[in-house]
Amino acid sequence: MASNANKHSSRGGKLHVYRRENSGQWQCSTYLDGRNHRVSTKTASLALAKAFARDWYLALQRKSRAGASKIEQPVRQAAAAYEREDEIVTEGQRHPAHGHGHEDRLALNHDPAPGPINGSETAPGVAPDYRAYRRQNPSTGGPGSVARAFSEKLNLALKALSMSRGGLALEMGVDKSNVGRWARGSVRPSSENLARLTCLVAHRIAGFTVLDWERDLAGLAEVLGLDPGVAGAGPSLGSVFHDKLLAEAAEATVSRGAAFEGFFRSTRPFGGAPGVFLHDHMMVRRGPNGLLRFDLRCDRVRVDGWILPQRNNLIVVGAEDSSGSPAFGIFNGPFGDRADIIDGLLLACALDSSRTPTACAVVFERVGELSGDAAADDARLDELGQSDPVATPDSASEALRAYLVRDVGPAQLALGGDWLLRMPLERSISRGAGIAQRLGGFARASSSPCNGS
Repeated sequence: MASNANKHSSRGGKLHVYRRENSGQWQCSTYLDGRNHRVSTKTASLALAKAFARDWYLALQRKSRAGASKIEQPVRQAAAAYEREDEIVTEGQRHPAHGHGHEDRLALNHDPAPGPINGSETAPGVAPDYRAYRRQNPSTGGPGSVARAFSEKLNLALKALSMSRGGLALEMGVDKSNVGRWARGSVRPSSENLARLTCLVAHRIAGFTVLDWERDLAGLAEVLGLDPGVAGAGPSLGSVFHDKLLAEAAEATVSRGAAFEGFFRSTRPFGGAPGVFLHDHMMVRRGPNGLLRFDLRCDRVRVDGWILPQRNNLIVVGAEDSSGSPAFGIFNGPFGDRADIIDGLLLACALDSSRTPTACAVVFERVGELSGDAAADDARLDELGQSDPVATPDSASEALRAYLVRDVGPAQLALGGDWLLRMPLERSISRGAGIAQRLGGFARASSSPCNGS
């Protein structure tokens, strides 16, 4: 039994969130269509449990209005028990596709089809009528069409979150094959999984609820912070990067993303003219998917992309706006709650006729903070991007230039130097002002005429 301190009610007393004695996780329950519904929220957080319960309850109400809740839970329980038993009994004896085929058929048929025939009314005599209805109404003839419609929305959400199917499965605690079937339109998630999926999206998209899944693609794209025209077009980050990288980046961005938001100015050697150094200006802020997005300007060149925190590093992936020429970087991630200096290595194609692959060291210095007004921040970046990009002795000291350009190769290796171009942590200046000061005369951005703060 749950004590009063471990029981919370909402929705006019219709929805209950409770925790049993000796249990670390919260449960939720409601009474709907003449029967009790219960499910575990699978979380020890009361706030997350309440959010899950709300979305689970709304999903049940939606199915109740469609006439689906009368038989849904008993059949689902039997189906789930069969799936567990079949997996254990046939372990090592059947191909995984055998079990997946059963799961698809069970999921397809335990959720009653929209139309004149409800699951509770099915009998051998009405089967021919049902088949005829499916032939005459292919677009609304059964749960398969509902699942296909949902798959488009799920793929749109994955695009907005820059998350792969495997990453979603990992965060939801379900098998990757389940998410694959949702994304292909084979089946639609159960009420419990839909509620968990909604909580996951709401953690990154403020105000998102289970009712948003009922929007059309354009409406859902707008809620997710995407251009409505993006629906169904192009790959997401999750289709390009490894699941573990994106999962770690998403988690790190939630906890430390604010440390990297703001305006920065780079100093880097210019490949087109030996001895010349350039300054880029960059704005970093969270995108609609919750990950860090950067927008970099240098004269008439613009590069934008993503910053993915990973352990001690920042993985940077972008492309030049007009040509699509790629740019990659790996930077040393600073400690603390605020990144003032970031250094690392940049790999890009030079803007010459042959797009020469070019690598160099680069340092970013913070020059300002975001205002909270996106339009004002965009205007400020436009202004900074029009600054003269050529570094002067005042904006880039000799010590900084020497730090960015160093000899490598066999001769330097024999002298105790580097064999390859590296930015080792022990020589990084991103780990605090004390290290930066050791360069001697390291020009701070606050004394530069480019500083907009």
